[in-house]
Amino acid sequence: MMRVLEEEERRDFKDWYDLYRTLLRLSEDPYDLRHHYDYEAAWRAGAKPDESGHFPSRFKSLAHPSRFVEGIDTATGKRARPEDVEASKRLQLLFRELYRKEGE
Repeated sequence: MMRVLEEEERRDFKDWYDLYRTLLRLSEDPYDLRHHYDYEAAWRAGAKPDESGHFPSRFKSLAHPSRFVEGIDTATGKRARPEDVEASKRLQLLFRELYRKEGE
């Protein structure tokens, strides 16, 4: 369970996120479900994007489109479990439908 950020932590996280949001053209909302990424957890861990602008894969949600690549779970670096790959595909379809309806 994620703990609630204290006032000073909220400001620090906002400053951190705003820097990368601007550089990487991210949503204004760090909790936007379209990210499929836990930026708060990345911030807590001191993560930074690599030269190409990608943050560490370990903070990707199960619905992230590149969570599973060539049979590997990019969040863990281990062989992907078939049930996780299937769950990821179902979540991606669900989110696509949700985004489509949002755009109507």
